This record gives sequence, C-alpha cells and structure tokens, in this order.
Amino acid sequence: QPAFQMPVQKTSNNRRRSIAWLESKGLSPALADQLEEKVGLLHGQQSLPTPEAEWTAVTDLIVCHWHPARNVMTETGRPHVFIGPAGSGKTTALCKWMTSAVLVNEHRVRVWRLDGDTANASELLSLHCELMGVPVDRFWYKPEEPVDLHFVDLPGVEMHNLEALSVLRDQLSALPDPHVHLVLNAAYETSLLLGQFHAFESFAPEDIIFTHLDEERQRVKLWNVVLGTNCPV
Repeated sequence: QPAFQMPVQKTSNNRRRSIAWLESKGLSPALADQLEEKVGLLHGQQSLPTPEAEWTAVTDLIVCHWHPARNVMTETGRPHVFIGPAGSGKTTALCKWMTSAVLVNEHRVRVWRLDGDTANASELLSLHCELMGVPVDRFWYKPEEPVDLHFVDLPGVEMHNLEALSVLRDQLSALPDPHVHLVLNAAYETSLLLGQFHAFESFAPEDIIFTHLDEERQRVKLWNVVLGTNCPV
C-alpha cells in the first residue's frame, strides 16, 4: 500500500465518529481527511450499519498500511547501526536489544562504541557491556571469531547539522552493508518526528525504533509516521 500524502489539506467537518476519535487522539487532520475519503470509496458515503462495522472498516484500512519490521538475521556479518538525534534513546535501545539477545536467545554479541562528528561519551554503554560480558570496542574492525550480532553505537546528530550528517554518511559507507535503525523519541511532536525522519531518510533506514513511549499518552499520533512514510516501525 502506498503511503498517505502528508501535505496539509482542507479538513472535513463531517467526520465518521471513529475517525473523529482518532483525530482527537493525535491523527493529523490531513491524514484524517484522506482516511475519510478512502473509507468512503470502499464502503460508500453513507454511515455503516453499526459502530462496530465502522470501526472495523477504519482499522482494516489503516492496518493494511502497517509494514512489519524485517526479521533479525544473525551471523551475516552486517552490523546493526543505531542513528538519530541526540537524546532519542539510541544507546538505551541498543542495550535492551543486546540484553535480550544475550540472556534470552544466547546470541554471541559484540558492540562498537564509535565516535562521530562528536565524541561518543556513552560510558553507560561500556559499563552495561562489561556487566553482560559483551566485548566493546572503540574502533571498527571485523572480528575473526564468529559473532551472531554486531551492534554499533554512534553519537546523536541534529537534523539541521549538514556537516555532522555528512560525517555520518561517510561512516555508514565504511561499514559492511549495515542494517540502519533510526531511533526517534515518541514524546516529540508529530511535525518534529516527521522532520527528523525526512532528515535521516537518505540513509535508507530499515525501520524506526520509537523510544520514551512511557512519556507519551496519545500514541495514536505515531500512526502519522506509519501512514506518512513507507518505513516499518
């Protein structure tokens, strides 16, 4: 399914109740308009027989735009690299994934804590690796011993910092066909999240990892990213 279009459109005053509820919880008016139009094309302009039927029609339509993230492939030699703005939670996401991989799946893991345009000051990552018994290196090299998962931690990059984005592009090109994961803070406003996605879109992220979900009550707004991009979440 193609992504919905994000330009602001004239909003409708005649909303179906389910779509009006989604809009009240954070779905953008532009996407609510398009959702209203698509439901009308599929089911007609008249009200559906019951609220349940309407909700089913709406949810079936938006769910078909959900792109599941790719299954994690182990032992490929391709590093998993976490990119995004400073403070988005990249290192925390890496640590949680690493912990699950080691304790639950018993994978062999290695971590690289690399500098970027600025120094990588994440001592927490090195401490966590030490507690988990996972080797952590400060310079990239391909290890000779077999490893199931390679994780690369990089400093955050602000979306308007062209020099830092250029350094990041050079770093990614120097790694062997990396899996790129864009990490964004779910508590940010929708306009900022979409701006950050488009700033990092040229790096072809495989997916978006949302963090700080405990700080965001209106999680419906994340559908703006799902419907407005073709990137899995």
